[in-house]
Amino acid sequence: MKKILNNFMVIILAVSISIGIIVLKIGFLDIAKFLIYIILSVATCIIVQELSYVLIGKMYGIISRVICMGPFAFFKEDGKIKVKFKMVGYPGFFGNIEGIHMPSVSSKEDFQRVKKNLAKVFFSGFFGDLIICVVCMILIFTIAINKPGIKEFLIITIVMAEIMAFVSVAWGNVKNAVNMKKSPEGRIIDNILFLAIYYDGIKEVHRFSYLIEKYIELDKNLKCVDCEDSIMIDKMNYSLEVLYLYLGGVINEMPANSKKFIKYVVSRKDEFMKRPKLTRSVLNIVYRYILYLALVDKNKEKALELYNYFKKFLANKNNKSENYTKIFLEHILDIKDNYDYLINMNNLVEAKGGMWFGKVVHEMDLHMINLKNS
Repeated sequence: MKKILNNFMVIILAVSISIGIIVLKIGFLDIAKFLIYIILSVATCIIVQELSYVLIGKMYGIISRVICMGPFAFFKEDGKIKVKFKMVGYPGFFGNIEGIHMPSVSSKEDFQRVKKNLAKVFFSGFFGDLIICVVCMILIFTIAINKPGIKEFLIITIVMAEIMAFVSVAWGNVKNAVNMKKSPEGRIIDNILFLAIYYDGIKEVHRFSYLIEKYIELDKNLKCVDCEDSIMIDKMNYSLEVLYLYLGGVINEMPANSKKFIKYVVSRKDEFMKRPKLTRSVLNIVYRYILYLALVDKNKEKALELYNYFKKFLANKNNKSENYTKIFLEHILDIKDNYDYLINMNNLVEAKGGMWFGKVVHEMDLHMINLKNS
């Protein structure tokens, strides 16, 4: 979603610049001034949107500690303000709202309240755009009435705010809020739970006891039957995440139906791999099942057999970075001692594109390494 929005903003800027050049020919503005107005107006709209998310979220205990402006992410780490380019976000309802400290959810009432408050946070950016339009209109007819330069900037800002409001409704957080209301409870639990765990860490898991309990209950709906690819992908994603929570030490027992479903997918892996939509999900299930075989069943022979069959899919992409999954599996299977590499969290974060939730993934990976050594 973030990539789509960023690309959309690039298109908006390109169209705006083209319009500016046309206007220039008529003699109203020069290119340099028009470009400055465009850049400043877009920056103003983005800043107001992000501050809206932060301020409204803080009112409801949904505290965003990563502020995204286009492809840039600003956040505080180890007491220092840091900036990252093309930061990887959580691919759920939350879009650009990242690095969130979630309120505790230990009951159904907590869940309903958090869900309602999240919708308010989603809408806050849209209302921020409307406020910009109102304030600019007031300024145009008051202090800027006899100041053409300021008036031009305010008019451009109104246009940009309206465009960003439209983007928010069509593809952004307003649409996310609407989708959240329409989505099944399990989908919402999935998004809130993983956002909470990925930001606050394993040590905070007890605060989300209701979410974990309800998430595990979804296992009863998991049946090993043929179905459409989209439904299969949903089932695969659920079983994958449950297995990951188990291997990472978040839950104490692997749900029965998920275990059966994973074995079912692995047994039909060759057939499913011929269906392009399923390929990535099948590979992810196989990789995590290899970890399950090695760490839980202690069946390293079977795990190695699966690894050798699928390792061709773990090749590095253009040799730009190490394949973290390959390095991790090699260590767990005693193919190669990669402990020094894996113990350094920065290697994980770099390999995964600078994701802000790297610390928690690293915690869960270390739990698996400890399982190997136990």
